Amino acid sequence: MFARSPIARGDFLGEYTGHVRFFPADTMWPTITANGYVFDLGCQIDLEKGIAGVDGRDAGNFTRFLNHSYQAN
Repeated sequence: MFARSPIARGDFLGEYTGHVRFFPADTMWPTITANGYVFDLGCQIDLEKGIAGVDGRDAGNFTRFLNHSYQAN
């Protein structure tokens, strides 16, 4: 996905959607994000369930393809 015009910092592009998944707190985050579509919620919602993330791989929308770069690739 490429922007046709510059996007200002703080502009709303869309809501990241997907399944909320819980990962053991002792799991390394790079291992969790191996599929490339897990967004870290940055919190531990339930101590028993572990770290929460939104996995957009199977149920996400267009925002799962958004990324940033200072240079076009």
